[in-house]
Amino acid sequence: MQPRSIRPGPSRPAPASRATWVTLVLAWFATFTPAFTQEPNFDPVGFAHVGSPTVGGGNAEPIPVRTVEALIALASADGPRVLRIEGELNLQGRTVRVGSDKTLVGAGQGAVLQNGTLLLRHATNVVIRNLIIRNAPEDGITLYGARRVWIDHCTIMDCGDGLVDLTHGTDEVTISWCRFGYQNLRNQHRLASLLGASDRDTACRDRLRVTYHHNWWDQGCLERMPSVRFGRVHVFNNYYRAPGNRYCIRSRLFAEVRVEFNWFEDVQNPWEVYVTTGDQGRLFAAGNVEVRTVWKASDRRVLLVPGTDSVFVPPYPWRPDPPHRIPDWVTQHAGAGRGPFAP
Repeated sequence: MQPRSIRPGPSRPAPASRATWVTLVLAWFATFTPAFTQEPNFDPVGFAHVGSPTVGGGNAEPIPVRTVEALIALASADGPRVLRIEGELNLQGRTVRVGSDKTLVGAGQGAVLQNGTLLLRHATNVVIRNLIIRNAPEDGITLYGARRVWIDHCTIMDCGDGLVDLTHGTDEVTISWCRFGYQNLRNQHRLASLLGASDRDTACRDRLRVTYHHNWWDQGCLERMPSVRFGRVHVFNNYYRAPGNRYCIRSRLFAEVRVEFNWFEDVQNPWEVYVTTGDQGRLFAAGNVEVRTVWKASDRRVLLVPGTDSVFVPPYPWRPDPPHRIPDWVTQHAGAGRGPFAP
């Protein structure tokens, strides 16, 4: 496949030569110029920060955490806590319950949680930043009925189920500047981020308001980048390069998904709609760049759509980065130890 054009608005792409692709990009910028940023901005934005920022433990004195036992005890304790995780902690298959008003932040470039899950069950006001989370037997992070959660500058890899899954009425979440991927390609459940546990997860109706921005969906991801039931989800300025994937973004039952100013490279189906029962999901797409993408309907329930649906308007201020900057900016600054956490 040849590079495809930038998508200034909701229209299906057509194959183009590289010269034509460049011409179309320049023409688009000449006629439609949003208020792009000029350099990476790591300030909080998105659904987690509507009304007021999600601050977790806020100004509480940071507590160094060097053992699994300390992490388990402090993460579930009452009251605001800022937990500064140091070094590598092997959870040995355990689940860490994270309570309300908590910040979990990695120290430096080497804070690792491996072989276990962070569970936010009905927790509110939680911040998770600068952590490497890998090799969990199940999810890396599970949000179960959680509210007002900001996950930022984390690297989440090689988990047995989802990398970050959001279910059972989770709401008001921002996932930003994270890196997702799989190195173990023998794992066939390389399904990155699911919103809505099933078509019966009706607690998610009118909830699951989630923003994904500036994330790096890396090699090994097969599906669910994300896959959305019920939610109102804004996906902007993400970098997708996952050769061999099945699809990137999926809108399904009752969902509204807004896909803007992302870069899709060497992937199949940058977005699609999946039809099961009830109301069909909707999707709007604009300003995206596609390079060597392939579009393929894997079965009769998959709809390849242009992205012309009417969907929600984000209730927060946001300014996109110019799409041509996304590959460099996201690969330089997304993940643990990057961006504001770089040495």
